[in-house]
Amino acid sequence: AQALRNPKLRRKTMTLAEQWEQEGLIKGRRQGQIEMAQRSVVDALEARFGSVPAGLIEAVLGETRLEKLRGLLVDAIRCESLEGFAQKLGR
Repeated sequence: AQALRNPKLRRKTMTLAEQWEQEGLIKGRRQGQIEMAQRSVVDALEARFGSVPAGLIEAVLGETRLEKLRGLLVDAIRCESLEGFAQKLGR
């Protein structure tokens, strides 16, 4: 491997390890956002309806699309019943 001699270019160039670390941080941040959104939906359901069936919780925890989870949070707040929420979750 040949070292970069230009100091400006060397500072701007990431090593492969740095790139992997950066990708890991991005993936970790995204996973954290997903987990926070999932937990928020479950918390909203529990706050509204008390006990929430395990199958419904599993379905929420299985959803990994942030936009869908954001919509589900609104649904959890607005739905009249757990059954109504479950229908929206299935869409």
